[in-house]
Amino acid sequence: MHQLTKALVIASIVFSITIGNAEVLVMKRVLKPKLGVHANLLKNASFEMGKRIPLPHWAGWKNGYQIDANIAHSGKRSAKCSSAVAMREYGVYQVVELNQREPAPIIAECWSRAQSVSGTPNSGYSLYLDIIYMDDTPLWGQNAPFDCGTHDWQLRRVTVVPEKPIKRVNVYALFRGHTGTVWFDDLRLVELKLPQGAYRFDGIPVVSMMRQPGAPKKMITLRTDDGFAVVLDAETGQVARIKVQDIADASASHFTPGGFLIRDVASESDFRRPIGKVKRTDDGALWSATDDELQLRLMAHYKVMGNCIRIDGEVKDLTGRDRAVTVYFALPLNAIGWWWSRDIRRNERIQVGNEYTNAVHIGVGANGRMSWYPLAAVSYERDGVCIAVPLDVPRLFRIAYNATSRELFCAFDFGLSRDTKKFPARATFSFVLYHFDARWRMRSALQKFYRIFAEAFVKRVEREGIWMPFTDIATVEGFEDFGFAFHEGNNNVPFDDAHGIYSFVYVEPMSHWLPMPKETPRTYDAVIDTLHKDANGVRGDARRRYAVATLTSGIYARDGRLTASIRKAPWCDGALILLNPDPDLPTTDEMPFTKARVMIDAIESAFTAMKRALKGWHGYGRGFEIDDGVKRSGKRSIRCHSDAEGLELGASQTVILNQTEPKPIRVSAWSKAENVTGEPDVNYSIYVDMLYTDGTPHYGLVGKFQTGTHDWERVEFIIRPKKPVARATVHMLFRRTHRGTVWFDDVFLGEVGSERNLIENPSFEAGASGELDGVYLDSLEMGATALNYRREHWQYVDIPLIFDAMRKPCQLMFFATYEFARWLAERMHGRGKLMFANGALLRFPFPAHLLDVMGVEVNWMRGGKYIPASDERMSYWRAMCYRKPYCLLMNTNYAQLTHEFVERYMKRCLFYAIFPSMFDEAADSVDPYWASARKWYNRDRDLFKRYIPLIQALAKAGWEPITHAWTSDEKVYV
Repeated sequence: MHQLTKALVIASIVFSITIGNAEVLVMKRVLKPKLGVHANLLKNASFEMGKRIPLPHWAGWKNGYQIDANIAHSGKRSAKCSSAVAMREYGVYQVVELNQREPAPIIAECWSRAQSVSGTPNSGYSLYLDIIYMDDTPLWGQNAPFDCGTHDWQLRRVTVVPEKPIKRVNVYALFRGHTGTVWFDDLRLVELKLPQGAYRFDGIPVVSMMRQPGAPKKMITLRTDDGFAVVLDAETGQVARIKVQDIADASASHFTPGGFLIRDVASESDFRRPIGKVKRTDDGALWSATDDELQLRLMAHYKVMGNCIRIDGEVKDLTGRDRAVTVYFALPLNAIGWWWSRDIRRNERIQVGNEYTNAVHIGVGANGRMSWYPLAAVSYERDGVCIAVPLDVPRLFRIAYNATSRELFCAFDFGLSRDTKKFPARATFSFVLYHFDARWRMRSALQKFYRIFAEAFVKRVEREGIWMPFTDIATVEGFEDFGFAFHEGNNNVPFDDAHGIYSFVYVEPMSHWLPMPKETPRTYDAVIDTLHKDANGVRGDARRRYAVATLTSGIYARDGRLTASIRKAPWCDGALILLNPDPDLPTTDEMPFTKARVMIDAIESAFTAMKRALKGWHGYGRGFEIDDGVKRSGKRSIRCHSDAEGLELGASQTVILNQTEPKPIRVSAWSKAENVTGEPDVNYSIYVDMLYTDGTPHYGLVGKFQTGTHDWERVEFIIRPKKPVARATVHMLFRRTHRGTVWFDDVFLGEVGSERNLIENPSFEAGASGELDGVYLDSLEMGATALNYRREHWQYVDIPLIFDAMRKPCQLMFFATYEFARWLAERMHGRGKLMFANGALLRFPFPAHLLDVMGVEVNWMRGGKYIPASDERMSYWRAMCYRKPYCLLMNTNYAQLTHEFVERYMKRCLFYAIFPSMFDEAADSVDPYWASARKWYNRDRDLFKRYIPLIQALAKAGWEPITHAWTSDEKVYV
């Protein structure tokens, strides 16, 4: 007898267990197949066949692999990859055709050993799967990283519970982005097909413990003002049925009661229902129960609200050990033949045997998935029912309908640990139940979601328009034509204020981009060495602050090392280190900075600086002070003081020249110094960066001032450009290699032969009134699924831990970023300020309630082909923002993104009332659209003038999910 079939027979016998005084119902018996009984779908899995590379069935990734006949996990050989250059890519892969008729989970495994592997664990050295579904949509990059450094054979596993049938799987053993040597062996890919009588619940193979319950002796009915009711068995806590029109009939025909379930994921326990009595309260009901075998306690408060029932619950560990558990709540509902709504446009009939969910893959928790939307809806002719989670209670959750068990359920994954000092060995969760008008399906469910959680969708902006990244909007010719509303940057706040444009100070919450000297090896050890040198002030105070913050706030990988990766980006040649921005992390006298502290200081500094702003000028680094007592002419000058090397101080201004032919440019400025250390260099100077009209830059044209102590000194130099100059940015610098005090005054930049000074406010006499409107959070979901195993951080978390693929508790990094964003939003909104974030609403819906403006950088022009974001994604952005603005930055090659494609971009955004803008092909380093000497915006000016006012009109009217119109043509969207 097949072991799974045998398990079904055994499972059908036992369904109720009593331990001590606590009764537990086993509602679903988990089937635990051994991988060894399933056929390995990979051929030549141990690399024993073949004499030459490529071996039979195995292709090489990029630079390929070697065969090592001296080292093997089993057999006689393994695949070997060795790299001395981190940028090179190696690996081995095999393609497996599955052509599934129905979704079935797959599990891949790989063994690897390593010698002197650089960096920290990431997908570059991993077991890695790319999946193509039968409908040809992809699921990329499901991976399990191996440890770096040197280690013996190590097993990694990737489990994928697909939403759709799988056509094809590419199984890779990868080695890229690292140096060192690795070996791979004994790869395995199995497909978990179910025996007769079994089904999958939350992706897990189970068999139900079917029984006909007796009628409850006592019932407690919780009923909303609009007629939705949940009926609880007062003696057991089970949900006997739900009531409301169609739903009452469907629930009555269901033979298994609903309610809470709990599962110990680490021990692969069954789905168990602790039994406990329900106590009626003024606002609803209280329930609690204990599973003595699992040593877990559940508590729930049912609260009846006007139009929904809210359940706030808690799970508690009673052992004192680390745990990996999932808490479920299921509504009994026979919805066969009803509609499952995937989103506002995609609905499908519910059929027996399927499980319906709309989830994103994040690789952690019970099955590696999390629901994309914070709500799930099923509906019939007259009514529908919905489970939803509040955005201000972020958890690793799933909501689904199972058409075998006939249950609409939600699930919450928790890692429990006594180290979470704010809630030791506990975790809380919240969700709501409600009904809605079935005519509009998901649209109706969303409309009610907005009403239930109205505070989450308060629209605070009064003006809407497009997003400007960094560039001073004053430098854009005819800027009025483009509809600017949101300026990422504080480089000309007075101008922005004068023209109704919101300006935001920039921070990136979860990162430290560590520049490393060119001669420094690109290894993890070198990263740590550089950090400690910076922390000791070797490269100045600014880097000291960030280094200390990295040492206090850096997250730890499973091996106890900082999560760092070697990077060579346009803005940083060195390493990216992921940090925990939790504002509750403490500082000490020896370690006075955390990432949150550094950002808070920068934010407050930017707001303070605007109280004494100067017309035409913005601060460089930490900026400058106005000195009314010292001047060379007029009544004032600007002063920069540094008592430590490494600070960045100064003032900057951009001047537009738009030369038609090269003309010499005269540059001059005056400066006074007091006790300035070091030798004359570019760090105490008037420093000019230029951009030619052909788009090429010319950086670092410098006039150096003398150090020491001196009265007013004039520096002048002539720039003789070889090509016409489009613009020049003048920096008055005092930074890095110097300490002391300097003053600047009477700055000049103009063409030789003309006395016209192109510098605005050259003597710093004219003040400027301006006020920042809020804070901009960059890359909000950067490192979102990275995991923090640093236990000393756990005592400060406000959001429960989750667990990894190995069932170990850890902190999901996105939740740490959320904690900082929530802390900041409370303070900004309390001051009447706004929150703006890039990289928002990609996988996680929760920040929608914190943010006032959201957006993301996209590239719809890849490989010369126009490939816009899908309707599913753009509908998600619109639905989760409700009436708040969502903005796009198109990062691409603007020569390829022709005028015709720009119009298509704008038309698509118009349909969703999303604001389209541009940035640069490579993050402000190649050809920034708004600052390019090619003036791409002039080419597209007519399109902005045509489409942005239309989008603004739609935004002002306000989006509503219910259209009051529909079409029978699926190609026509409403």
